[in-house]
Amino acid sequence: MSKLLPVALGAFVLGATLVPAAALADYAHEPFFEQTVPESQAFGLETIGNKLLLATTFPAPLDDDLVDQLEDMSGPDLARFFGTLQSKNRKLAASLTKALDAVATAASDGKDASAAVRTAQGLLAKAYDTVLDKKLRDEPSFKAGVMANLLLDSVSEGYEDAVEEHDPWAYADGWAALQRVKQLWAELKPLGTTERQADGQEMIDALDKLFPSSTPPKSMDIATGDDAEVPAQRLGGIMEEISNSSLYPDRDLSRLTAHLADVTAKACTSYAKGRDAIGAEGLHAAYDHYSSHVAETAGLVEPELQKKVSALFGKLIGVKDDDDDDANADAPRGDDDAKSVAAKDDDDDDAIVIPKSPVKACGQLKQAFTDLKTTFSD
Repeated sequence: MSKLLPVALGAFVLGATLVPAAALADYAHEPFFEQTVPESQAFGLETIGNKLLLATTFPAPLDDDLVDQLEDMSGPDLARFFGTLQSKNRKLAASLTKALDAVATAASDGKDASAAVRTAQGLLAKAYDTVLDKKLRDEPSFKAGVMANLLLDSVSEGYEDAVEEHDPWAYADGWAALQRVKQLWAELKPLGTTERQADGQEMIDALDKLFPSSTPPKSMDIATGDDAEVPAQRLGGIMEEISNSSLYPDRDLSRLTAHLADVTAKACTSYAKGRDAIGAEGLHAAYDHYSSHVAETAGLVEPELQKKVSALFGKLIGVKDDDDDDANADAPRGDDDAKSVAAKDDDDDDAIVIPKSPVKACGQLKQAFTDLKTTFSD
């Protein structure tokens, strides 16, 4: 998820190109602490919306890489909010899943998916209204959190992947996310001072120049991966002031990991009650912050614990840490026959043994975050 200035132990900055001027300011709201799971749910809903936009932006037959993105809609993207949607409106949850599958199937078959997309978009709008309360969605701090996630995860990362990995579909994803960012900016911009409005608009204009269309420009041959990160980070800092919200949850890693332990504990309770889909929502939210803000630093100070956390996430929700490809490469997304899962470390003959039971695995994950909190507090 969003890589908002990973700060190690409150002092050592990893991978950041810019520290917002207001980095140490106090704000009234902290959406990534106060609304951790709802922000993740919103990101899932927004991501699906962006992919549906791409499905109609490009003519059929769609490129296989784009088809793969569309197939993810009913997998990890939907998992961010599916448990809540299903608990509130089982019929709508089933209809949305079917509609997203229909889009992916039409695209995979090389057919025009426009009609299927329109159906899915209508159901997605209903799902948004069902999963997230309108009063919460209208809060400037919540909107700023959604905007920050789209900026740093989709726009900035999409541009970087397009430059460094020559991935045109990462670029297209960044372009689609930017369209949504501009809508959110238009809603939040009036809350800022004249000066901050101008500053923010300057950053939006800079990003627009980097994403003039859904396809990469030839000028990217001389581009760098940081070209989009700089205005995105600056806009994030501006949005903090405008929304009176802290959008950088990694400023205190001890506090963040303690919070992730709490989020994980609630997910474990859901698993214990047999509400796995609800539990998965909490773990997807926790994983976002772990992978973006914690994993790299944890790998430096507690490498074995970092690998265990990655393996546990791999077992529970089938995700893999980008910074540690080996940590959970062997962790399946559900093996009912195995008594445990062993995630191999190529540099060590020992195996990380992951319990088969999701309740026990979740408990180990919660304890791992508690241990990391202690490490970061020292």
